[in-house]
Amino acid sequence: MRGALTTEVWETHNTTWLELQKWIKDGSIEKSVSEFFEWVKFRSHLSRGVTIGTMLKDDAFRFIRLGTFLERADNTARLLD
Repeated sequence: MRGALTTEVWETHNTTWLELQKWIKDGSIEKSVSEFFEWVKFRSHLSRGVTIGTMLKDDAFRFIRLGTFLERADNTARLLD
């Protein structure tokens, strides 16, 4: 999968992982839950934007998008249930 990701996508995901480890190590999540959730939203939007904006629209891209659509379908089904 690494070969299919652009440098920007890889760096975004890697930076997010490293920052998350820092949040966990510092115990910052428990201290500021709302700030952590805002950080998660920001990193999620950044990841999505970098993925859509820089990757080739090939099978790897469609596989990543498939996960998004499956999650949306799952959430919709839960709401309707």
